[in-house]
Amino acid sequence: MTAPFLTFACIHIVISRGLWLGSRRLSSPQNRAGNQGDDRMIDWAREIRRHREVAGLLQSELAQALDVTQATISRWESGQQRPDLPSQQRLRRMIWSSVLTSDALLLNAVTQSPATSSLCDRQGRLLAASRGIVAFFGFCPTPGKRLSFDMERVSPSGYRMFQTAREAGLFDGEIASFAFRGLVIPHNRPMVCDEIWYPVQLNDGEVLMRADVSLREAESDRELRALSSIPTPAIVAMDDLEASLS
Repeated sequence: MTAPFLTFACIHIVISRGLWLGSRRLSSPQNRAGNQGDDRMIDWAREIRRHREVAGLLQSELAQALDVTQATISRWESGQQRPDLPSQQRLRRMIWSSVLTSDALLLNAVTQSPATSSLCDRQGRLLAASRGIVAFFGFCPTPGKRLSFDMERVSPSGYRMFQTAREAGLFDGEIASFAFRGLVIPHNRPMVCDEIWYPVQLNDGEVLMRADVSLREAESDRELRALSSIPTPAIVAMDDLEASLS
């Protein structure tokens, strides 16, 4: 099945356009070690505020963790003052630690899910797969690497839907969910699949696709023939979701 169809369940991640859980620069191993000089490339006001909000910390709580005053945190977040070098190094370690924790939990949840679950990137490469995916399709990505495969062969309808979802903005914060019924062919055995895809986000800002899939045998050859045509997806736009919650 295509990366899109490889599902990834049991994780509730709320993302909204414009929210980034961390910056690539802050989450890189090189910066984790900390530069000796003031890194002017980092927007500390933005990064400190984002980290605090994602971690659910008050300014006073972050101040206590960094051994500074709440007024200092307020000046950092407003851009009135930049953190001194020791504080920058502590902030790098703190943000890097949260980056590792969040991404590791996400990938582990997919891999250990009892459901048929998967996670893939914009190119359709598989990052993580549950035991159900491995059993059905034989896909077993190596930790830390992305697995490419012939999506069109494994799931013809899913391959077309993936192109549609990508063009419609699934990876760009435009779509909250994308659902359809299609045809997959694990081990050369055609099966009916009901799929729903969601965007999820890594700490470095990259948007991935989570897929939840339900598989069953076709009820008849007629049903299989009907599924060979292009499905009509049910799309929930991010704007519609935000409107329903307001």
